[in-house]
Amino acid sequence: MPIDLPSPDARVSRRSSVATAVCQIGFDEQPRVGEGRFPIEFHERLGGPSGRYPRLEPATEQRLIFEIGTAPSQQQISRRGWSFESQDPGWSLALMPDSVALQAEASYAGWDDFIERVRELLEALDDILAPSVEQRVGLRFVDRIRGSRTDVAEPAEWAPYIEPPFLGLLALPGLGDAIKAGQQQHVLDAGDGATCRLRHGLAAVTGDERSVYVIDCDLFRDGVRQFDQAAILGIMGSFRDQADRVFAAAATPALLDVLIQ
Repeated sequence: MPIDLPSPDARVSRRSSVATAVCQIGFDEQPRVGEGRFPIEFHERLGGPSGRYPRLEPATEQRLIFEIGTAPSQQQISRRGWSFESQDPGWSLALMPDSVALQAEASYAGWDDFIERVRELLEALDDILAPSVEQRVGLRFVDRIRGSRTDVAEPAEWAPYIEPPFLGLLALPGLGDAIKAGQQQHVLDAGDGATCRLRHGLAAVTGDERSVYVIDCDLFRDGVRQFDQAAILGIMGSFRDQADRVFAAAATPALLDVLIQ
């Protein structure tokens, strides 16, 4: 059975706890990504030095390849790609021969801005690379809810802000307050061939930082399909809706009141 949750409170989409938002799009191998003038052309298509991502740097990706046979073996391959970064450290774009990923850290300012950047990226891919095949689409939101926002200093004090099914052992007297860090992980059916990897619980904290509760929702769809901008934007919107519903299932009204101030 796929995820079947009610529509979220309107405040969920305006929450200020998103620490990281990532979209990834996989496509058929494009060898020329690492060749010639390609990075300059792609960078110019994105606005060049005066655009959203003025900093262009080479990047490498390490992958392990497993070979199955009478003598199973593995080898590591290195592939060349490119990193495009904003002037501040908030936004980055990584382009490899078979994938592109857009990531926002603390600079995430809401879905409208994020999906507009995805739309621009898809248009640049179509214009410069023209991939034929979509192989993967993914969207991930990592919410870090800091205890300093909610006056939570001890693990058991999350009870007014996180729904009981998500709290787990944190709600158990005599044990909850002894937990320094610990998270649950689940693999969920997100419907239409998609998967949701959900991780939630206490993050390890250092120094004077108070307790931090993490809700990490990673949605993705694998499989070979025609590369189609509108279809990819559509599945991104669907994933965003699923992620909001999952967050709403974990957050109490009291937490939402805090996160939209």
